[in-house]
Amino acid sequence: MAIDPSDGPDPLSLLAPLMRQKDCSFKIEPYWIYELCHGRYLRQFHEEQIQQSNKANKVKLTEYYLGRARQQTDGGDVDPLEPPTVVEDGEQARKVTTLTIDGRSYPYYGINMTGGTPCDLQEKTARQSAIKYVCNNVLGRNEIVSLVETTTCEYEVIMATPLLCENPAYVPKEDVVNNIECHPMDGSSRYPEMMKEYHEVEIEPSLSGEDSQEVHASGKSQNVEQAIVASVPDDPVVVKQFLAGEYCLKGGSGWWHFEVCYGRYVKQFHVDSKGRTEIFLGYWDEQVSV
Repeated sequence: MAIDPSDGPDPLSLLAPLMRQKDCSFKIEPYWIYELCHGRYLRQFHEEQIQQSNKANKVKLTEYYLGRARQQTDGGDVDPLEPPTVVEDGEQARKVTTLTIDGRSYPYYGINMTGGTPCDLQEKTARQSAIKYVCNNVLGRNEIVSLVETTTCEYEVIMATPLLCENPAYVPKEDVVNNIECHPMDGSSRYPEMMKEYHEVEIEPSLSGEDSQEVHASGKSQNVEQAIVASVPDDPVVVKQFLAGEYCLKGGSGWWHFEVCYGRYVKQFHVDSKGRTEIFLGYWDEQVSV
């Protein structure tokens, strides 16, 4: 039985801190940077430094607005922040729809952004976006999970935020998990053979809170379905590699990302079309640290 969203706080009120704050959320790709300013606009841009002789470098900015939260029409100011309603048993109730992420169903609160930069491929059509906010307490922060162009000049953004979790109608249902107990056959190894071939493990956080892993065995990439998925705290191989300085922790969002290599260094880095920029924040000194 679906939970009536009216039983909890109004979702737009829950998202109000995001709408009022001046900080925006970013998604960085090799060439384009996407800027989502909640309740205002979604922008796609690229900055390029142009060298000039005997002058300071000039910045060339290429940008497209993929939608704005409010637009002016002949009938007055239209506010797309007002969510759709449906009539149920003579009463109005907010319609809660769902989307699927990593095989799991997430209720979302949608905001439409229209009136963006005119579309180059479709005359008299402006770029527009659908911003879909989903509840997620695992990440513990507001973060763009995905941004895709669903069709020409129309975009979809999935935004994870813990703010929406205060309304139970937007909390994703827990998956039913049946435990499977496995027992090794007589004479078999305690650990699968593939674990012995681990060469490098890269772990990235997913929306579900589980670790998605890409395993490189003997220098060759292995599919995650072929690898043994284990969380960092419970995987003795990963912990051993980290303490030995063979495996580094990576994370961060926005412009800078960070890499921590135990017993070696801590650095921040940024990757774009021009290459990789690195700043070392400190090196390991055993005499000072121990």
